[in-house]
Amino acid sequence: MTEYLLKRAQNNKPNYYKGINIIETSHLLSRVKGNALMLTVIALLITAALPYLYASFSEYASTEKDAH
Repeated sequence: MTEYLLKRAQNNKPNYYKGINIIETSHLLSRVKGNALMLTVIALLITAALPYLYASFSEYASTEKDAH
């Protein structure tokens, strides 16, 4: 949604070229894209780590049960 609004601001040429709007808009757009990439990487890492955590907790619980 934010990326869509920033792209629309870029397409509004009279306002886009006024003052420092060109710098601000392009800077915000690049930051939004960078943040989206980082969020994707974090989500993939968490998704990959969850089965290993579940397996280790399950193994711990079964070992503790066998020890008693």
